[in-house]
Amino acid sequence: MVQALWTAAQAASIDRLAQGSGLGAWELMQRAGLAAWQLLRRQWPLVRNVVVVLGKGNNAGDGLVLAAHARRFGLRVRAMRVDLSQYCGTAADAEQFALCHGVIIEAWDPELLKTADVVVDALLGIGLSGPPAPAYAAAIHAINRAGRPVFSMDVPSGLDVDRGSSAGDEAVRATLTLCFLVLKRGLFTGPGEDWAGRVVYDDLGFVPPQAWVNSSSVHELHVPPWPSRLKSSHKGLHGRVVVVGGLNGMSGAAVLTASAVARAGAGWVHLVSDQATCQAVLYRSPEIMTAVLAEQEQPDLPGLEQADLLVVGPGLGRTARAKYMVSQALACEKPLVLDADALYFLEHAPPCPAVLTPHPGEAAHLLGCSSLDVQKDRFSAAASMAARYQSVVILKGNGTLIALPDGRMQLCRAGNPAMASPGMGDVLAGMVAGIWAQCKDPFWAARMAVLEHARLADQLVHQGRHTLQASDLVSAWQGPGQTLTFSGM
Repeated sequence: MVQALWTAAQAASIDRLAQGSGLGAWELMQRAGLAAWQLLRRQWPLVRNVVVVLGKGNNAGDGLVLAAHARRFGLRVRAMRVDLSQYCGTAADAEQFALCHGVIIEAWDPELLKTADVVVDALLGIGLSGPPAPAYAAAIHAINRAGRPVFSMDVPSGLDVDRGSSAGDEAVRATLTLCFLVLKRGLFTGPGEDWAGRVVYDDLGFVPPQAWVNSSSVHELHVPPWPSRLKSSHKGLHGRVVVVGGLNGMSGAAVLTASAVARAGAGWVHLVSDQATCQAVLYRSPEIMTAVLAEQEQPDLPGLEQADLLVVGPGLGRTARAKYMVSQALACEKPLVLDADALYFLEHAPPCPAVLTPHPGEAAHLLGCSSLDVQKDRFSAAASMAARYQSVVILKGNGTLIALPDGRMQLCRAGNPAMASPGMGDVLAGMVAGIWAQCKDPFWAARMAVLEHARLADQLVHQGRHTLQASDLVSAWQGPGQTLTFSGM
């Protein structure tokens, strides 16, 4: 089932909806605390000493219920309060529940973290707005420096779950996070996933109505099955793609892109580049046709009239010559995949359907900000680019985002750090173009390419690869819809 990914405000609304359905606030808190305790036992079956670090809200209440169950099981439990103000509402009920089961609640003492087999982070939940108060920030810092496994309740304390970045200088770096009721979107993109560790989800017995799920602007990436080809198919039915790039010693980028277009099954692939790059691609993939650019400042791009789609940018460079070629590609008003250097010459929305594939640095150029600003709020950055350029935008990186101009967005949870190597983006651009040339739908092409690109890398790592080269993906890919999943993915 495709999961919706929610903001803090949306999650709070769903919490109220669940309470209104008859579950009640205390019942939900009891379920959350029990689910967390059961997960802790599964993850760390030999644990004997648990330290629970408490804030003052419902997140602390969840932690206190966990502490009560741990105490009932015979574990040594230390519950420490960073904020000594009086508990209210269901958090007060949880405090009484914990006290009745023998939990001793103490004042905050960072030295006690050294006694823990596992530290439970029940400091701050989704209600955090802005940087944590100094006492909480100090506690977060101490938890991260304690060198103990950390189990976060719902979200790591200090994480801005709307943006996937730290709300202050740092967030709790969890080993494991149990997300309650709904999945919070900031756990799955940018640095958010580093803070969250392994994320487990428990709906606590409440599933939001489908109308609510549909209303979420961000969903986990999903692609309909790739249709099989008709027996009467021929290459003329599967798209003509021109790839422009690979200049000034950057042959590899264009070769990877053109090879990925061909591997995707496009019926006609034409590389426009300099002599060295054309020779390189013919050596690797003789199925690809080539055209050598004229040695002049404003060369004509051959093959545009016959093309159904262009990929422009991989290894193009940022010279005046490159800028002229991008302007030619835009002027021909054919569907475009704009990648890498081509993005630096994009001033206005393309005059035709386009897919833009920026990494955070390229996104920063398009938005007139820094890459740090992009990473602080990847959702906003992707949405802004899609709206400004009226294009499908693939914001690459951990938790790649695919955004449409109408505000819809999907997030890819597949992928791994071994993908942080040169040429991966060039392969992705080629996959997008090759799929788009056949399906005629840029959003479908972007989604399928991103998902297959990430899953293929996961599959190779699962088979024992510790590092990956971009060419590994081109060689291993069997074409759209052919990437296998595996247990645990």
